[in-house]
Amino acid sequence: HGKGTGIEFATEAINQYLDDPSLETIDAFAPSAKQLGAILGELHLALASDDKDPAFAPEPITGEDMIDWWASINQRLEQLETSFESGDPVLLHLWQEVEAAFRSLEPITDPGMKIRNHGDYHLGQVLRTDKGWIILDFEGEPNRPLEERRRKNSPLRDVAIMMRSFSYVAHTIISERARPDTEDWNTQLRYADQWESAMQAAFLQGYYSHMTDSPLLPAREADRQRLMNVFELDRAITELSYDINSRPDWTHIGLHSIRRILGLGEEVL
Repeated sequence: HGKGTGIEFATEAINQYLDDPSLETIDAFAPSAKQLGAILGELHLALASDDKDPAFAPEPITGEDMIDWWASINQRLEQLETSFESGDPVLLHLWQEVEAAFRSLEPITDPGMKIRNHGDYHLGQVLRTDKGWIILDFEGEPNRPLEERRRKNSPLRDVAIMMRSFSYVAHTIISERARPDTEDWNTQLRYADQWESAMQAAFLQGYYSHMTDSPLLPAREADRQRLMNVFELDRAITELSYDINSRPDWTHIGLHSIRRILGLGEEVL
């Protein structure tokens, strides 16, 4: 298959699927997605295996951690709000929905453990070689302070970043193929969403094959899903901020993604 980053292989796969939507083409990248989940599970177990080193020993996630996560996201949402014209009804609606989603963090009785994690595990950080996939940089998200990047975090944050990466690649490709005001857009968007969901499912299957019974994760599946959604929202907000500032005509992608993470219906933009 040659060498290249996850983005290159995923881009090829999503283009194949959009050219010829079928069960065969939607699954072309699924084995790779599953492997990327499995190697992340292995990485998390390895990073959490040294109880004696305080820099790596797993610790319980506290209420204070939850508050910190909320404050960090809240701050960026406020910055985001100023990027839109005041009183933008779409943003106001989005803001209220995001607030409601973050309130759902509170009922998580067992959020699991926090560990040293990768911090920026997306398709551009993995390389396919003759021996399989390898993980590149361990520096965390470049736009966050070093201290924050070294801080322990839920392993599900790494999971969420890759979940978003599948979405971002798929929606980037359709943005190059169609515009939101064209007839073809809704069809392309539906296919991109289908591909994203299929890759995310394969990725999670690979990850949970190593992590199902791990005390690092919330014991209840509902808690795992809820916590992961919060981290996905966090990442999607970062993406939306970037698009508003760097390529405002892509803002609709971020809005669509945030609505999708929240399980909301089709938006009218």
